[in-house]
Amino acid sequence: MRQPNFLAEMNEIEAELERFRIEHRPNARELTRVVREVIDCIHANLFDANLSVKTLKLRCRIRDNNISCRFRYEMGVTIKEYIEDLRMKAAKLLLQKRIGVFDVAQYIGYFHSQTFYRAFQRRFGCTPATLCRRPSPKKTSSVATGGSQTWASKPF
Repeated sequence: MRQPNFLAEMNEIEAELERFRIEHRPNARELTRVVREVIDCIHANLFDANLSVKTLKLRCRIRDNNISCRFRYEMGVTIKEYIEDLRMKAAKLLLQKRIGVFDVAQYIGYFHSQTFYRAFQRRFGCTPATLCRRPSPKKTSSVATGGSQTWASKPF
């Protein structure tokens, strides 16, 4: 009975990641052809665990050994930082949908959840589990907070 529900959840996650991939594609008009090719290849393989500078050079058929320097010059970040930033944004999106940490790590391209934990903590300053436990932000009215005063500033 769980199998159809699991497949539906998996399809929903994959659709969410595909929307993310499309929405976060940069405007590449002002970039050189080689950097545009690298970015296209990154976005096409963003959640592949084998994605690295070396595999990008092979997949894009780039012989230029200075592609990392050129990418950093044009984009302002290294290829590795660019990939990690996109993956962490996608991870945060999935974690806010209450998907398990281990599953998120697997979906966004990390073989080991510990590597994912370290990258997430480096990017956001908290662990993925901490983000999962945080309650979703709720709107409060001024009546509930006692007018313009906040709870902490109210006298006892």
